[in-house]
Amino acid sequence: MNVDAKALADKINNFYPEIAKNNLTMTVKENTSLKSWEVQLAKDGHVLSTYLERQDAEDCLSGKECVYLSHQIKQFLFNYCAHSKDCPV
Repeated sequence: MNVDAKALADKINNFYPEIAKNNLTMTVKENTSLKSWEVQLAKDGHVLSTYLERQDAEDCLSGKECVYLSHQIKQFLFNYCAHSKDCPV
């Protein structure tokens, strides 16, 4: 399956509405040297980069929720948003 960054970002946003709800900035780009996709979340100067293996990205596009990514998003929200009125969790 051919993975497209925009399609992958759209699917991730569909799976995880808390990204938009908490005004997180997300970028998705292919990292060819690591043969993976980098998903970067940012909020108020805090940044988290995590990587999806190609198969995980393909599974995500096929409609399977990305469990590893889910954990990373929740951890980011907890670390940088849990005690902020600007980022209600």
